[in-house]
Amino acid sequence: MLLNSTQVKKIFDKYSFLFGTQDVVNAAQIGEMFGDEAVIYAIHNHSYEQNAVALDLGNNHSHVFLTFAGFKQVVSYSNQQEIINQDKQQEQLNLQNVMRNQTKTDDKVIFLVHERKHNRTKQWCEASDQKK
Repeated sequence: MLLNSTQVKKIFDKYSFLFGTQDVVNAAQIGEMFGDEAVIYAIHNHSYEQNAVALDLGNNHSHVFLTFAGFKQVVSYSNQQEIINQDKQQEQLNLQNVMRNQTKTDDKVIFLVHERKHNRTKQWCEASDQKK
């Protein structure tokens, strides 16, 4: 499902919490919702400082949080993938329609060839009968 900015803001507000001076969401949790690939895209393909905050608690646990800008990048990537999938589905439907139409055309050609052959045979038989 494609999300608009109002929906994105509502989701962010639902899962965000204050960290330092800004609200953030847990990148792992967002990865479960939108896919890890989308989170990686947001962190690595855009300004890390604007999109993510990393925290090492010193207890062998590291955490990555996404800012609102990072979360919007995640959703934008997800929307992009959804559009690509819709395009692929439409291409498949178009191909099925082309194949269906080609089959109909092939059936018409086969019918016309048989009809023509039948008419020629009929004419040949009539011509043979007239010669007799």
